[in-house]
Amino acid sequence: MAGALFVLLVYHVAMFARLAFRKPQVEPDRERPISVVICARNEARTLEELVPMLMQQDHREFEVVVVNDRSEDDTWEILQWMKPQ
Repeated sequence: MAGALFVLLVYHVAMFARLAFRKPQVEPDRERPISVVICARNEARTLEELVPMLMQQDHREFEVVVVNDRSEDDTWEILQWMKPQ
């Protein structure tokens, strides 16, 4: 029984060690357009900080979509104020 467990342990270590210690070399693709979708409900203060930070990213082509989920605060007014920017 101990021998079978040892064989299984060696097998799992051999198979999964490659996945655990390998770091994939991935470069960001800044050419592909992206969309950032934000769902916000009563998040007026958070959106005042978040949206300008998202607009300063260095991606070439992107859009920020804010979904206003029945907010009861000033979220709509804040989004209308930020819309031209």
